[in-house]
Parts: sequence; C-alpha cells; structure tokens
Amino acid sequence: MQSRAGLIARVRMSLQARRVANALWNQGCKVLALVLQSRVSELPKSGRGY
Repeated sequence: MQSRAGLIARVRMSLQARRVANALWNQGCKVLALVLQSRVSELPKSGRGY
C-alpha cells in the first residue's frame, strides 16, 4: 500500500501539472499542453511502480 505522504505528493504534482497545462493551453501552446497532460496521466494509479 502506498504511503499517505506519497499519495499527497502525487496529487499535488498532478494538480500543478494540470495548472501549467491549462496556462499553456490558454496561451495557445495547445500541443505542449496536451503532451504535458498526457505524461501526467501515465503516472501509476496504485502504489506499485511508484
């Protein structure tokens, strides 16, 4: 099972990446925003492999 601290860190990183991707999208860098969001979605969903 993943530790609580690891879960919190992963959630914070996901939120920050989403904010950056949104800012890039709004500035017209749609491809870069999509790439960033795609990479974040590849993070492990469970405690294994993280």
